[in-house]
Amino acid sequence: MKTTTAQDINNDFPDDFEYEIQLRLPPKSLSRFQSVSKFWGNQILDPSFRDIYHMGSKKNPKIIFFKTQVSSFGENPLVAEWVCFNTKTLSLYNIFTTKGTRVCPTNMMVTPQGMMCYAGTKNNMMESQIFLYSLSSKQLLELPMDSSSGFSKAPIASFGIGYIPSIKKFKLALLYINVTPSNVPYPHFKCQVIEINNNSLGDGTTNYSNWRVVDEHITDLVDSSHSTVLVESTLNWKSCCDAVIISFDLESEKFRMLNYPSGVNVSLHSTNKLYLVNLQEKLGLLIVDSITQDASLWKLQDHGSHTWEKRYNFSLAEAFCSNHLWPIYVQDEEIVIHSEGGLVFYNLKNNTFKILDINVNLNDLSLGQVGLPVLNQSLMQE
Repeated sequence: MKTTTAQDINNDFPDDFEYEIQLRLPPKSLSRFQSVSKFWGNQILDPSFRDIYHMGSKKNPKIIFFKTQVSSFGENPLVAEWVCFNTKTLSLYNIFTTKGTRVCPTNMMVTPQGMMCYAGTKNNMMESQIFLYSLSSKQLLELPMDSSSGFSKAPIASFGIGYIPSIKKFKLALLYINVTPSNVPYPHFKCQVIEINNNSLGDGTTNYSNWRVVDEHITDLVDSSHSTVLVESTLNWKSCCDAVIISFDLESEKFRMLNYPSGVNVSLHSTNKLYLVNLQEKLGLLIVDSITQDASLWKLQDHGSHTWEKRYNFSLAEAFCSNHLWPIYVQDEEIVIHSEGGLVFYNLKNNTFKILDINVNLNDLSLGQVGLPVLNQSLMQE
């Protein structure tokens, strides 16, 4: 009796029909599906496929937190625990643990394809290192940051990563402070990029380019205390003093400056706190008045004309904490906020909020937890 193999199935099924079936599978089934054959495995791990898979999901996203490990002996800053919060089941579970690295809490982000990127220092050294972790393949990659790889040694201001479908690669852009005798005391930021092949974290093969410096530079200072916001293939940063929004197109490698909504007070004396967010694959802006606790949520409609649309006005009331408030997940009708009191679910449609009672200490600000959205149905296994 002839046994049907995965290769036979691959040959008999039309590619588009096979692709459609895979898009309809739940995450756990898809994870098993990818182990049937190398062809299917490569297709499922492809960022383009994962991007479509995430976008078509109906489930709530998951949010990743980082915290330093705490034991009976106290806090160990060189052991970082990465946990995931499921917004549907309101439960937490551990993703992985890293040892020997002191993680910088604000320099972390996750792409829609499930690629996590963070910065840290190894074994109490002073120089920063950048790490990539694939939530689907569970592979950790440390990027080269030495002169032999073309890397320019300079203080890191911020960075961001995104997937470029046209070249089927991830691209990471790193902003660094360029200080020369001619520009002191007004240094500017330069940018260097590195490309990472799609399969670098799929089968353990290390495959990335050397670092290279892009031609353009920016004179506006990036606010490195805020995380980078990725919208499609564009990285966005707040500038210091909230003067403008700094955008960098990963595909064209061009910088652009974007104005805030007309009429919004962004002066140094303003009581407004501004937060950039990804709002349904558009650049979003959350504005919170630190005195009245009134807030508004805006969506950028047109990047070229700097046109913004106000989506909601609401009050954060007792969910607001002037010392620590951070929007970690924003959709059109709900926001998850990390406050000193814990995690807060805010329903914009019903104008109600709920402080979640979850089994993790979110009150100790020294832990440096930061929430990072992972788009729906990430290929993670609980």
